[in-house]
Amino acid sequence: MAKHNERPEDRYAQKTLAYEYVKDLHGEEEANKAKAKSEALFGGSTEDLEATPITPESRNILDIMIAADLIPSKSEGRRLVEQGGVSVDGEKVTDPKAEIDKDEFVLQKGKKKIVKLIIK
Repeated sequence: MAKHNERPEDRYAQKTLAYEYVKDLHGEEEANKAKAKSEALFGGSTEDLEATPITPESRNILDIMIAADLIPSKSEGRRLVEQGGVSVDGEKVTDPKAEIDKDEFVLQKGKKKIVKLIIK
């Protein structure tokens, strides 16, 4: 509590409670993954995210999102991209025909879904 009282804006008590709760329910490994995703989402650091290897049909953003199980169909992905709900390495993708030329990148769908992907 002393650490929390010194800097309440860091939300140390809330973060500790959330970590312990997830650890009790799902185990320490899942708690660490959730913590890394939370820090990437709210703290801007994606270094600790676990990379997921994928093999998309092409380098098109929609094919990549399908291969990563982020969208169920290209039509839903197209709407999401056109509405500005997709970012690659922090840059909005607004063209559903966009090609991603990187082999490793962070893809964000909406506000909360962030994944680090490696194209094989």
